Amino acid sequence: MGSIALRPSGTVARFVAYDRRIERIGNPEDGTAIQVRAETFVEEYVSIKVCKYTEKSSNGFDTIYVTFDAASAGNGKMEYDFGASTEPGTEVAARLKTAFETRTPVYVAVETCRRKTQEGTKTSINVLTPIHTLRGATDVDAKADPQATKANCIKVVAAVGSADDPADTVYAAKDLRSEPTEWVQLRGNRRGDLAPEGWRCLMRDGHPVGGITNHVPAHSTDTAEIVQAVGSLLESAGVIPAAASGGGSVTVRRARASEARPWEPQNSDGRVNPGGWLAAKYREAHQEAISLFDAVIIAAGDDGATLADVQAQHIWELTDLLLLIADNIQTRVLGLEQPDRAAGSHREALQWAIQTARTRHHYTSEHITSQEARLVWARAVWARGVENYSAALQRINEYLGIDTKSRPDAAPARQPSQQPERSGAAARHHQPPGVDQKAVAALRNQPSAPRQAITAGNDETAIRMWNDLADAIGMAGHMDDLRPVLIDTFGGRTGELGEIDAVAFKRQVATWRKDPGAFFAIAEKAFNMAKAS
Repeated sequence: MGSIALRPSGTVARFVAYDRRIERIGNPEDGTAIQVRAETFVEEYVSIKVCKYTEKSSNGFDTIYVTFDAASAGNGKMEYDFGASTEPGTEVAARLKTAFETRTPVYVAVETCRRKTQEGTKTSINVLTPIHTLRGATDVDAKADPQATKANCIKVVAAVGSADDPADTVYAAKDLRSEPTEWVQLRGNRRGDLAPEGWRCLMRDGHPVGGITNHVPAHSTDTAEIVQAVGSLLESAGVIPAAASGGGSVTVRRARASEARPWEPQNSDGRVNPGGWLAAKYREAHQEAISLFDAVIIAAGDDGATLADVQAQHIWELTDLLLLIADNIQTRVLGLEQPDRAAGSHREALQWAIQTARTRHHYTSEHITSQEARLVWARAVWARGVENYSAALQRINEYLGIDTKSRPDAAPARQPSQQPERSGAAARHHQPPGVDQKAVAALRNQPSAPRQAITAGNDETAIRMWNDLADAIGMAGHMDDLRPVLIDTFGGRTGELGEIDAVAFKRQVATWRKDPGAFFAIAEKAFNMAKAS
């Protein structure tokens, strides 16, 4: 399997990507020094013709300007031909020249990038300026201002390849700014509010400002959404009085006391502690919910637009569900009567749940649209989280030489943090508003040991779906070459179907089947990485 371009499923894809070059600036969130990557704008054309090929020379600088035939792109929306430059003497330039001379359609990726300074001036362009602003546009599909684009940006051919063979793609060694392996994650990035794995968008007042960073925000960084969510939790638990108006929203009063210590949920005057561990816990769970939801949107392709309509509401519901799963992992593994979200063990329980959701039981569109499917997913994540957290603690006991069998009634080393005394209904464990009570009951009534799941190797439907997908990408005779992508996706050591849960496998394969070309690219990358190691 060779190196291939990650092709879009439609005829044209336009999205915001990010420069591979890292720059160091002051964080607009808190002023600290951080590393950032500027926005770029990528336009992919699966099949388009070259109508002009012009070699230019100015002030001793040689370049080639290529014009593309808009009508040949095949999407019926492009009216005007457009162009981009490329470096002479490269394979990209040679392929474009051949395409022009033979009138052969090619795959092309054009990238619009920020200039260091405005054309003809010494005015620097801020690395955080959104690429749409530099283009004089407001969105991916909005018409750009040619004068603004010329003054602020350069437009280059980033990649060219065969329109019929996704494996035949050449990238511009010098002109390409963004990372092509991230493109498949970013095709839904219309406004620069989606970041590739391992990065996050820089925010100001809850809105992206342009550019991404791998800098982790401090625990004291919070938003109005986090304050409201934490307030709702404490209100439902009877810790603070209900708001007088506003449909249960929290009224944040002017500060009369300093913030409490991180492990305390309230300040001394009764306000929510916005810099506490509980606020950080919600942010952590909310960030994971965003990542899980975004992965579904990307995998759904064109169908993702309908799911985006419920994004804000569902992300918060998923946030609460992740915390609920962590509650029940903590109580089962440590033998607690009630969960304690302020304890360090709860953060570990949440991390085991997140690890399972990322590597074993993937969140899919079915979990967004079906409450029953979401409950099945929550049970599976809970069960695997309990299993792994328990196994980790057992290994720690063995490392420390602790004989747990001789201490069957030993209490956990850390007890739940003290909470205000409650009586009556307030003494019961409360859940945040909007949490599915069926999920609460189901998770609390789990069997003492996780049920052995049916594997994909024993499921005829799973085997047939896998064989059909392999056949669709021309790999039916090379099934062993697909094992690395199964290991990367589901874990395990061999990539055999007998290691993989059948339900999770069938859902993931159903997602892959929507875009076989994209799956082939993912499988090819996994194969190359496994071969290199």
